[in-house]
Amino acid sequence: MKRILGFLLLVTPLFALAGTGDTMTVRSHDRVHMNWNGNYDRKVFFPTAGKTYQRVKMRYTLGCPDKGCSAWDYTVQAFLRQPTGMLDSNLVNSPNFKVNGKVQDSLFYNMDSVYSYFYNSTSMALDSMADMPVQLLLFSDTLNPTTPTDTLNVWDALRYRPTYDANGNVVDSMMIAHDKSIYRKDFDWYNVFEVINNLELGRLITPYAGDKDKTWSFTYTYDVTEFAMLLQDSVTIRSHFSGYQDGFTCTIDFEFLEGEPALKCTEIIPLWVGSFPYGAKKSIEEYLTEKSVNISKTSTTRVKLQVIQTGHGFGGNENCAEFCAKEHYIKVNGTQQFKQLVWKDDCGSNPIYPQTGTWLYDRSNWCPGEGITPYEYWLDDYINDGNNTIDMDMQAFTNIDNSNTSYIISGILFNYEENPNAIVDVALDEIVAPNTQNNYVRFNPTCGLPRVVVKNTSLKTVETLVFRYGIKGGNLREWGWEGEILPYQSKTIDLDYFDWSGASTGEFVCEIIKANGAADGNQYNNAMESSFELTPQFPGQFQIWFKANTKGSENTLSVHLLDGREIWSRGNFSSNESTKDTINLVDGCYYFKVTDSQRNGFKFWANSDGTGSLTLRQMNGQLVQFIDGDFGTDRIVHFTVGHPLGQKLVIRPEMKVYPNPSKGLFTVSYTGQGSGQLRILDMNGKVINCKAIEEMGLVQSTWNLNGIKPGIYLVEYMGPDGRSVQKIVIE
Repeated sequence: MKRILGFLLLVTPLFALAGTGDTMTVRSHDRVHMNWNGNYDRKVFFPTAGKTYQRVKMRYTLGCPDKGCSAWDYTVQAFLRQPTGMLDSNLVNSPNFKVNGKVQDSLFYNMDSVYSYFYNSTSMALDSMADMPVQLLLFSDTLNPTTPTDTLNVWDALRYRPTYDANGNVVDSMMIAHDKSIYRKDFDWYNVFEVINNLELGRLITPYAGDKDKTWSFTYTYDVTEFAMLLQDSVTIRSHFSGYQDGFTCTIDFEFLEGEPALKCTEIIPLWVGSFPYGAKKSIEEYLTEKSVNISKTSTTRVKLQVIQTGHGFGGNENCAEFCAKEHYIKVNGTQQFKQLVWKDDCGSNPIYPQTGTWLYDRSNWCPGEGITPYEYWLDDYINDGNNTIDMDMQAFTNIDNSNTSYIISGILFNYEENPNAIVDVALDEIVAPNTQNNYVRFNPTCGLPRVVVKNTSLKTVETLVFRYGIKGGNLREWGWEGEILPYQSKTIDLDYFDWSGASTGEFVCEIIKANGAADGNQYNNAMESSFELTPQFPGQFQIWFKANTKGSENTLSVHLLDGREIWSRGNFSSNESTKDTINLVDGCYYFKVTDSQRNGFKFWANSDGTGSLTLRQMNGQLVQFIDGDFGTDRIVHFTVGHPLGQKLVIRPEMKVYPNPSKGLFTVSYTGQGSGQLRILDMNGKVINCKAIEEMGLVQSTWNLNGIKPGIYLVEYMGPDGRSVQKIVIE
């Protein structure tokens, strides 16, 4: 059982206390409105002292304020503000006075009312109106230069009394006398402060979201297990928003799963943090300086460097740093051990699409609307016992037009000690499909194979897994997977077929029941469930209506079987070509796919390719499915034929086709019920051969299709007792 508690002292967190194997959730930000560039800090209490946690996740939910979201792509960062106990200072200048809260060089003023003069066109004479006083703050205590020593209401006396002629024209003026004057004088003093380390927990780039309203949200998940040692007691969590307009909201939740981790983080060492100019007169290498760290190999068994890096700003040669692909290099003790291309090449597959900006352009390790995946480097093999040097260098580049280009970089070193009692533990991290969450919209809804992400959270390589999965409350399938997942690595796995019966419940469940042939060592992170929507049901015969844009050669249309095999495709369209293709399918699950080789769909506002159109229609022209052309790389639509998803398809009579695959000679075995027909069709529904059937009882019909084009064909029986269809592969 979970309890939600709220503290109303210095902090206002929400957290649920967890028992063994349960998850405790702590909320630091609750729809905090980020309306301008700056830091949005919240003090939160983490009741985690004295406990150990095998996994900690941060869920960052980006949302829209009441008036809607920003239309631009801005950087958002979540930080843990770590006090260091060390003091520092900087030289500060403070003025000796302020006027209405603002600093100015001088003030001439009176202690009594001052009037402004003007010509009254009604009385045809000079008239006046009393001015409003201003607030004069005086700072005369040199030991406390920011604390006002006096506050006065005075009148700004820098006024002129004009002289008018009979027609109301100014002919002369006279300055009004003032009682006093004050001139700016600055006090120099040192501001002493505690040094705070800003440890970056996660980064994202906001989407172009000018079309989103207050109901929209998107959740980003970050593994922050290493920071468990600091997420204790009172902690300041910062959400930094780089935008110069209103804005977004943020909700930040931390989820703690109690238990013993295989690797326990014992030390966190920040190396580089900031936004550093790239290609400028001052080289980025002057900021990414070599760092010395002392590491005891007696207490430290694993060392990891994590780098979060994104490029920003563009112009001039190569459009660096946002739109240029450059490498960084990691050196350990003077020797380069790693290099990484800082680039993301799949923005056209963005889960938030379409957007109102250039969302599908590839960029320097980011796409608008996506979370940033850190680069991770395990340094164990290169670390000495004692002093070590860690350095990060960037590929050389000179910005010829001096535009504002930079990389935002966070580099943190994590030291770990191994748990000698660690066991094989694989965590089920995500259900990608079936799932209704908007993170997985590219893969859903589906009638196909389930897709999950698992993470090996142990120190041993995982080679086999056994999953149990299916529709909640229905018949669950057990299926074994073989492969390799290295320690602390993740893998995306497509599970095998399962029984969709009862899919109308809309709940899918999955769990890991074995790892490396034995029960998984930790049962508390093995199971997940997801909600899903039903796929549409298409007729067995439908048409694809497509009108290409001016770049029709970039598009390919295709229909696929559940296992991914292509059964129909068409491409190489001419500019602005219009086509209608008829598709004939037997009962089952399929998916339709449209791809664009340039990853910009066939409708994108930021190019001159024009606008195409794509619909799937019944034979009478009635619309079945509309497909928006602003899809980026591809768009996939799963559908069933012959039955709604979740209803078992019962076909009579049963029929066997063998051998399958075949070289062209095969036998069809079925139970005949009198007058009927046996046909061989290709996947487009074209009849290749047919026979009339009159037999009763068991029938074995031999066919010889030697010389036929290799591929997938359909064997169809039609009789008074029903219809039966089987696929055969001709090699």
